[in-house]
Amino acid sequence: MQNQRDGEGQCNGGFGELIQGMLPGDRPFLVNLPLASISVARVRIGGGSSGIPDDCRKSAAVVRSALAAVGKDSDFSLEISSQLPIGKGLSSSTADMIAAVRAVEDALDQRFEPDQIGRMLTDIEPNDGLHFSGTSAYLHTAGVLIERTDWIPPFAILGIDTGGEVDTLQFNANRRVWTDEQLERFKVHLDELLDALRRRDLQAIGAVATVSTRAWQAVYPKGHFDEITALAEETGAVGIVNAHSGTYLGLLYMSEGEAAAAEQRAQAFVPNLETRRFRTLGLAGVDATAPFCRVHRSDG
Repeated sequence: MQNQRDGEGQCNGGFGELIQGMLPGDRPFLVNLPLASISVARVRIGGGSSGIPDDCRKSAAVVRSALAAVGKDSDFSLEISSQLPIGKGLSSSTADMIAAVRAVEDALDQRFEPDQIGRMLTDIEPNDGLHFSGTSAYLHTAGVLIERTDWIPPFAILGIDTGGEVDTLQFNANRRVWTDEQLERFKVHLDELLDALRRRDLQAIGAVATVSTRAWQAVYPKGHFDEITALAEETGAVGIVNAHSGTYLGLLYMSEGEAAAAEQRAQAFVPNLETRRFRTLGLAGVDATAPFCRVHRSDG
């Protein structure tokens, strides 16, 4: 069709958060950890539409927002292919939505500012700030950047799935009450993490991630935590990272060899849990060769 426009975009996922918490003034925040694993979106603007499967509703909604932002009310079709499973805390929804926005940008030769993308995303659900390059400290329910660095820690991660699925909207709808002391600690730990990121201190980054993981065991516990902690200690992990609104805990290592060796030992500690190794975007570039674990198609 003459008015039909095709575009493609992609976005990396994230392994939970290096830290997540609340700042004074009722400001939920997180610091993301971008992965090499990606979601890819392909959009066709114009050409008719039918319906939207549930699996694509969030991404289709952000496509409509992006089109409205440039004064278009066009029908479209959308396909999402992803290396990121749903409900596990790997930023699958965020990656899908950002990839969809970037596909619209590609189709229309249009560029949106990161702050504008943040508003589009948070109108739909809290997100992980992966539309900012590098590592970002981010107010994930407001879509506002706190600080970012171009550097991404080069970690190999042994992901351990503690089971089940977590819905991002439901997780963030549950209001948690923090004491003044806890709020102050969150602020201190955020400052420590940002300083460690500026200094590129992997040991310090891992230590703060572990503090956040331990703190959240009191409010949103994950199973087998003691066994996973023992595995981390035996195998020399730099730290433990938490997929706070998900099911994964991750052990952070300096090399893929260390992560692979830890995976072999995992059977002795958590024999009934699934494991999977990941790389951060800082350790390696986008993993374009890994298989897609899910494909969604919709017409909007």
